Amino acid sequence: MPFLKRYPLLAVLVVLGATAMPASAWWAADFDSDSDVDLADFAGFAACFNGPNRSYGGLPHCPQADFDRDSDVDLADFAIFAACFNGPNRVPACPPQYTLTVNIIGSHGTCVPMSGTYTANTVADLLAQPDPNYQVKAWTGTDNDSLTTNDNTVTMTGHKTVTLEFESSAPSGMVLVPAGEFLMGDHLDGYGDAPVHAVYVDAFHMDRYEVTKQLWDTVRAWGLSNGYTDLIAGGGKAANHPVHSVNWFDCVKWANARSEMEGRTPCYYTDAGLTTVYKTGELAPYVKWDANGYRLPTEAEWEKAARGGAAGRRFPWSDSDLIQHARANYYSSTSYSYDTSPTRGYHPTFNTGSTPYTSPVGYFAPNGYGLYDMAGNVWELCNDWYGSTYYSSSPYDNPTGPASGTYRVLRGGSWGDAAYGCRVAYRDLNGPAARRYYSGFRCAAGT
Repeated sequence: MPFLKRYPLLAVLVVLGATAMPASAWWAADFDSDSDVDLADFAGFAACFNGPNRSYGGLPHCPQADFDRDSDVDLADFAIFAACFNGPNRVPACPPQYTLTVNIIGSHGTCVPMSGTYTANTVADLLAQPDPNYQVKAWTGTDNDSLTTNDNTVTMTGHKTVTLEFESSAPSGMVLVPAGEFLMGDHLDGYGDAPVHAVYVDAFHMDRYEVTKQLWDTVRAWGLSNGYTDLIAGGGKAANHPVHSVNWFDCVKWANARSEMEGRTPCYYTDAGLTTVYKTGELAPYVKWDANGYRLPTEAEWEKAARGGAAGRRFPWSDSDLIQHARANYYSSTSYSYDTSPTRGYHPTFNTGSTPYTSPVGYFAPNGYGLYDMAGNVWELCNDWYGSTYYSSSPYDNPTGPASGTYRVLRGGSWGDAAYGCRVAYRDLNGPAARRYYSGFRCAAGT
């Protein structure tokens, strides 16, 4: 060994002391686990030394001698060992130092610390700091460390790398729509009731899917036993199809029942003091906007969500201003140049049996926010009263629609409507008491 030729005294030490030594020493340099770093440990180190950039080989304790964890035992490791050497029967002066590195997936938070150097067998405490509306999804450790969201510590027995991943703190089945300004209105087709104007909307959560018949039935069953005595059965072609034939009053009462069923604060009340939860009858309720429960989205929230983060597009997808049956469940017609579907009329996959020709929620690709069926399938009720000139007086921040009206806003088009109704800027309306087999809804919730 070249190292032993240069240091002949160590050749003798190797012969005398280079036996297999335990890898469980409290200090990595204390190969013989006798609470000091002396000539016996020096012999153990020398037996592993094989020069720079060459892999160590053989003896069970040699990985322990690779202090800098670069897969060899060389002069860099010798320098670390030498710093710890202090003679027989004395406590070593410098236990090995190990580095900790935290890698973060995505960009929705940070960690304190992101890196550091720690003495062997000390515990490093990690503090995850998610961005607003995000939470820790998972810690993943290396070197047999298994971390969870409730266990954010690492025992430093070697160099460590920890991966931290965040996720939205949205309620189950919802996605986060981020806060921000967007241009609301008709950019392309010149419809008079939807002039383009800038709107700022706070962050909110939105149901990933239209409310299904199955979810409607689950919440309705709970509601009927908890004071919501007139929730109707509604319609639905299958459990995983959207509920339909429910009116505006049905939907907001159901949203309150869903909130209470999940232990959330309801959004709709019968009085201005927001003390009596709206459970029965047909009235224009008061809204507790800062409640954490479920409600219908405002028209501005609906359009921001439908655009999926893209600006100036005709439909919820960002790669084209055209529509085909491959993208949505609607009635295709040659009347619109932007309807280029090779199949016409009702969607051929769902034009079976009797109407309504709805499709399972989530059948088509989602938009940029991960929301499904923002075009077609069923019209979606919004919280707002409809006002044909409202856009000209709409406030910039979080508009909630006119103070009163005759009709409520519908958005998104349906299985029986042509392409123009599926545009993200198209505004329709419906009486709050009307139940149609082409209209349903999805819920929003604050953050």
